[in-house]
Amino acid sequence: MTLFFASCIKQVDVDTRNVKPILVVEGSITTDTVPYTVKLTYSGKLSYATDIPDESLEKDAVVTIIDDLGNATLLTYMGAGNYQTTDSNYIGQVGRSYHVNVKLTDGKTFISIPEKIGSPVPVANINVSFASHFSIYYPSRLNISIDVQDPPDQENYYKWDFYSWILRQTHGIPCGFGCLMYEYCYQKHIDKEVRLLSDNSINGNKILNQEVGYSYIYTFGDHFIDISQTSLTREAYQFWQRYNEQLTRTGSILDPLPASIRGNVYNETDPDDFALGYFFASSITHRRAVLAPYSITQYWLGQSAAQFIPPGSYACFDFFPDALFYPPPPAKQYPAPAGWENAEKIRVYW
Repeated sequence: MTLFFASCIKQVDVDTRNVKPILVVEGSITTDTVPYTVKLTYSGKLSYATDIPDESLEKDAVVTIIDDLGNATLLTYMGAGNYQTTDSNYIGQVGRSYHVNVKLTDGKTFISIPEKIGSPVPVANINVSFASHFSIYYPSRLNISIDVQDPPDQENYYKWDFYSWILRQTHGIPCGFGCLMYEYCYQKHIDKEVRLLSDNSINGNKILNQEVGYSYIYTFGDHFIDISQTSLTREAYQFWQRYNEQLTRTGSILDPLPASIRGNVYNETDPDDFALGYFFASSITHRRAVLAPYSITQYWLGQSAAQFIPPGSYACFDFFPDALFYPPPPAKQYPAPAGWENAEKIRVYW
C-alpha cells in the first residue's frame, strides 16, 4: 500500500511598520581646540551606516551651541548633514554648561539638556604588549592599555577612543631600471569599539591596564598612536552604555526588537517629542606615543602579514583607504604623520 501525504503552503502577509522619520542629532563640544560638529539626519532604512540617502539629511536648520552664560556660536552647514563651528575662539571650558539649539524650517526647535564639562583626568602611563596570534583577516598586533589615577573627590565616567597610523605595503610602481616607488604608506586605523568605565567601585584608586586599542603590524615601521580619554557626565555614560548594549546584543530572532535610544534632545515646546542621538559636553585628555617594535623579523612578517600585500603594481596610498599621500621622488618617501614630533617613543620587545 502506498501512502501519499499532501501539504500546502499558505501565504501570509505580514504588516510592516511604517514609522515616521525622527530627527537624529549627533554632536559634541569638548575642551579640544578643534571645530565642533553637529550632524542632523532622519531615521529610516539604510543600506549602510555610512550611506545616508540625501532625503534623510537635514540641510536647512539653524544650529547654535550656547553656554550657561549666554555665549553662543553659530554653526555652518558643511554638507552630508554636518554643521560645524567656524569661530576658533569658541572652545569648551571646564565648569561651563552647554546645550545645542536646532531650529528647523517647519518652525520646530529642538534643544538639548545642558551638560557641564567636568575636570579632565590625565593618563598616567601607556603599556604595550605583543599579541602573536593572526588569521586570514588580521596580522599580529600591538595591544595598548593605560594606567590612570582616579580622583577620589568626584564621580568619574570614562570613555576611550583610539586611532593609529600604521605602515602598509604594496609592490609599488616601477619607475625605471631598479627603481620602485610608492611601495609603502601610512594608513589610519580607527578603533571602533566602545570602551567605558565608571569609578563607582574603584573611586580614588588606580585604574590599571585599561585596554584602549590595538595597532596591527603589517610591515616594519613605527606606529603613531593617539589615545583620547573623555570625561563624561553620568547621563552621557548611561547613553553610551545603552548604545553599546544594543550594538553587542546577540539574542535570538524571537527577542523583542531594539528600542530607539532616547538621548538628551527634545522639542522645546513638547518634551514628549524627542530626537534620537545625543549632544555631549566633555573634557578630553590626549596622549600620543610612537611605538617602535624591535622584535619583528622578516620570517614572522612572512607568516603573519605577507598575505595582506596585494598582488599587482599599485601605489600604496591608492590601494589602501585613509592613507597619507605624498609626491614622487625626489620628495621624501613615506613621511610620518605630522603631530607626533614631541610624543614619547616606546620601544617594544618580546
